[in-house]
Amino acid sequence: MGIVYMAIDTDLNRQVALKVVNAHRSARGGDDTEPKTPMALRAPDPSSEEGRSFDSLRTRFVQEALVTANLSHPSIVPVYELGQTAQGIPYYTMRLVHGERTLAEEIDDAETLGARLALIEPFLHLCDAVAYAHEQGVIHRDLKPENVLRGRFGETVLVDWGLARVAGAADDEAAAHWQTHVDALRTNAGLKTEGPLGTPGYMAPEVLSDDPAAVDEKSDQYGLGAILFRLLTRQAHASWGRGGNVRSRTPEGLGKLAHRTPHRADVIAPGVPTVLANICERALQHDKGAR
Repeated sequence: MGIVYMAIDTDLNRQVALKVVNAHRSARGGDDTEPKTPMALRAPDPSSEEGRSFDSLRTRFVQEALVTANLSHPSIVPVYELGQTAQGIPYYTMRLVHGERTLAEEIDDAETLGARLALIEPFLHLCDAVAYAHEQGVIHRDLKPENVLRGRFGETVLVDWGLARVAGAADDEAAAHWQTHVDALRTNAGLKTEGPLGTPGYMAPEVLSDDPAAVDEKSDQYGLGAILFRLLTRQAHASWGRGGNVRSRTPEGLGKLAHRTPHRADVIAPGVPTVLANICERALQHDKGAR
């Protein structure tokens, strides 16, 4: 949905991350070649199919900026500014996280169980960030190790809130106003969720239902359980298989995969502490009430 550049905030003389809508992909039918600067991006013709796709991307992008900007947590990147380029391409700037590794890469490089257990601490920081978001009425909906950045100085940062959904009213008045603003943005743009959104291997079974309200905080708990399973075993749990995009699979195939009984982590990787295997098993239950 977006392209992220490193940029210089000339007013405060600091490096920032600048994210823009991937208008280049919309306009060129999925071309992965990214322009060297965001100023090279051009919005497609509004009357074209690419233009309509761009409008949907732009709405989701602004929603992502609004949601992220209203979450204040050490493991969530703060948003500094929302605007658009002279060519009409929306952007927002955020803190630049120094470090090029994800939790997925760290798991893949950790060949021994001891090395993987050392990643429990950053996993707990991730859990804290998700718990905080849930308190604010926000569901991430795309939890996976690839969306967890590991900074050079030990930071653990949850990114990519493009599929996030505001689930309910938060306690404070300011948050409630923000949630109303996000709802109005989606309504005015006619933005609707069509089909399951997420990544096979981390997507809860209820995501495949026709009821958007079925996806809630318990769905994120399932994603956390799937991340923990991969951390402990270096494998995706048996319900899904690893990798791939949900849209590349048929609903029937996804349904069969989602309802397979997952193996226990301590069966896949002997030596995994029983208490952690129990947590995985409970978090990956098909029945939300059993998680």
